[in-house]
Amino acid sequence: MFPLLSSLRLGFHLKIGLEYLNNLSCLSSELGGYGQVEFNQILLIDSSQQGCIGMNEVSDGIFVGTESNASDESLLRKHGIDTVISLTHSEPDTGDITRVDVPMIDGPQNSYEAFAEAVKEVVKYHKNGQRILIHCSAGSSRSPSVAAAAITHLTQNNLNEAFNQVIEQRPETDPHDALVRQANRYV
Repeated sequence: MFPLLSSLRLGFHLKIGLEYLNNLSCLSSELGGYGQVEFNQILLIDSSQQGCIGMNEVSDGIFVGTESNASDESLLRKHGIDTVISLTHSEPDTGDITRVDVPMIDGPQNSYEAFAEAVKEVVKYHKNGQRILIHCSAGSSRSPSVAAAAITHLTQNNLNEAFNQVIEQRPETDPHDALVRQANRYV
């Protein structure tokens, strides 16, 4: 779908943390390249060696992660994931691990019905004792929003507490305002 990216060159001078650069490496991989991310022509990360930002356990048995995480069967097994709730429109290969597809759109064009279905699936599988990975493309908007809404149904936490819990465990969380409104409507 996307042309192979052999490298991504950044021609500006900014102080950038390794985590941000690792996200760029993930982007390079997700766009079809397994190339290198370079900063001012100096190699910093090779996505074939480094791997993308990992998934985070945001509540007991509920993980939030990226599409790359969902496609890494060894990573899923390492964390004991039984079910992957996929919020993307692609179909990541989760190997023998159950995948439930609930495609969502990041932003106001997402349907409330899709959001509610995703939360219900998380709650259902969690109540059945499953360890769950909820993933979207970058693991920063859709999946944390669904996780926070599910946490409110599985714990005594209100939505604000649930979002704070998710953010504490996954600092790259940055949910779209429309998804926060859908989470609020759901709870």
